[in-house]
Amino acid sequence: MILRQLFLQHIGQTSDFPLRLEIEKAEGIYMFDKYGKSYIDLISGVSVILWFMVNTYKHHKLIMQNY
Repeated sequence: MILRQLFLQHIGQTSDFPLRLEIEKAEGIYMFDKYGKSYIDLISGVSVILWFMVNTYKHHKLIMQNY
């Protein structure tokens, strides 16, 4: 199985009709396609923020139960 097939098999699709961007490289928040056009990755931080928000809420609930 080629690398592209492995990637597509394990990716979490966010749309039924993805943009089909073929990213060649990434640097920081920027992704570059095979033509050198840059895109800002606005998805990468979403999971980190959600994880923080959920765990902060759970932590707060545990603290409040002890009072």
